[in-house]
Amino acid sequence: MRSVSLSQRGYCWALPAFVVVAVCCLFPLPVSAEDGYSGGAPLGAPNWLLERMDTSIMPDYYLPPNTTSDQVRVPTYSSYISSGNKLLTSGSYADAKSAFENAIQKKPESFDAWVGRGLALEGLNRSLTSIESYDKAISYAPDDGSSWVAHAGKGRVLLDLNKYQDAADSLETAINEYTRSGSSNMDDLVSMYNHLAEAKSRLGLKDEADAAKKKAASLKSGTGPIFGNKSSL
Repeated sequence: MRSVSLSQRGYCWALPAFVVVAVCCLFPLPVSAEDGYSGGAPLGAPNWLLERMDTSIMPDYYLPPNTTSDQVRVPTYSSYISSGNKLLTSGSYADAKSAFENAIQKKPESFDAWVGRGLALEGLNRSLTSIESYDKAISYAPDDGSSWVAHAGKGRVLLDLNKYQDAADSLETAINEYTRSGSSNMDDLVSMYNHLAEAKSRLGLKDEADAAKKKAASLKSGTGPIFGNKSSL
């Protein structure tokens, strides 16, 4: 009986091993979540990579590692913003505040989140804290034209606090920034002019108050969605 050399034996073992490896590469077996992967959601990436990802760039919800869509959905920055805006519309200010604060945790320098928090706090009559939020929003505004909503909110709150000069300054800034922004919702502008007229009137500046009232009257009347149902002249 002819003997088989060691080199021949090695070749005999190597060939089947090569075939197995090739088959596995062409038809990979599914990897379980317990092996350190997400199980295909959202990107089938290793856990360490998922942990370093900015989930705010993903859709409204993302699936954390070791879970399935039936188990849990984790909100993202955008979903918190969307939820907060809906809660503001429904008048659920406390819940809206929580939603925007969750968004801030994900993006501390978010203009939208700080504005939303300011609006929610304003709805809760937490005047000083809402001013702090509006100031934060102003500091994080991507450009001057986009900051008008925060200046307008700050002006309204200052007006409620009887700080009429500061309110007038904020509202005038808001109107200037609104014009620069290219926004076209006249209801928002009417509301700002009406609040400005009230501030000027409280300061005893009758001519300036009348001018602001006339400007508001020349525009489409009503209050915009951002300003809710605040009373106006």
